[in-house]
Amino acid sequence: MRKLFIMCLIAVGMLFSSCTKQRGSYYVRYEVEAINNNGYGTSANIEILTDETLISKTINGRFEEVYGPYSYNDSAYLKISCNHGSYSWNTTQISGKIYVSKNEEPFVLKSEIHTGLGGSSNTDTCEISYTIDF
Repeated sequence: MRKLFIMCLIAVGMLFSSCTKQRGSYYVRYEVEAINNNGYGTSANIEILTDETLISKTINGRFEEVYGPYSYNDSAYLKISCNHGSYSWNTTQISGKIYVSKNEEPFVLKSEIHTGLGGSSNTDTCEISYTIDF
């Protein structure tokens, strides 16, 4: 009977210790590509939500950077704005991707957007986000 009681205590202790395990540290890689209808990189304004700060940058063509560490349940956010001019023929192809890595594991694609911008508006915007939940 005493052995059974001790085994139950050990099992309950293991159960509670597994509930308090840290979820790990996360890093987020943002990728953006802005290409005009001639196949050249075009200017784009991007906003990235890091672990605590909203960062604004102007890029030309391609962009890739890693930020972190993030915590479980943090949000990764990417907003892309392009000013493609006033010409209706001047379209821009936008690609935005959010990858997440946990505890130095390989990055995994979690959210993406691909769109062709242009036409009636001089400036077009798209955005994506992902809440870290693994």
